[in-house]
Amino acid sequence: MSNESKQNDQDNQSNMHLNEDELKKVTFLNIVADLSNGHGLAYSLKVHGVKATEFFKELAINPHLKAEYDLSRLIKADLMADELLTIADDDTLEVGRAYNMIQARKWVASKYNPKNYSERLEVNVNKKVDISVALDDAKKRLESIEASYSKQDTDIIPVTYTETTER
Repeated sequence: MSNESKQNDQDNQSNMHLNEDELKKVTFLNIVADLSNGHGLAYSLKVHGVKATEFFKELAINPHLKAEYDLSRLIKADLMADELLTIADDDTLEVGRAYNMIQARKWVASKYNPKNYSERLEVNVNKKVDISVALDDAKKRLESIEASYSKQDTDIIPVTYTETTER
């Protein structure tokens, strides 16, 4: 019997005194703990006999479980990032297989923890630009153009700008 099977049997025996709601909460927390230990969600759901829809519905209504789940994903991203060097240094792996393993872990880590592992550069610029000087200069140029036309005895039709939202 594997260590995981033994642990699951021990967990099941210690959880026999819990009511259904408490057992459900413990099961969901065990799934989250499995994720923190590097297991995949599909594997953990299968081991604990929980449907994915049931798990995600519980995440939607249970903020504590959601917080634990989010933390477990960050931990898993760190574990995957740590595995990258081990895989890269393993000269027994075929180059193509090692490359695929590294790329898969990099991708998952970037999705689980984009702040630390995403290759996207985020730039935030908060600067106010005062265009009043440029507008004043434009008005002066327009006034000088109007003045030059008025000296030529031509009719100038005043044009006003109005914003419209119609298309």
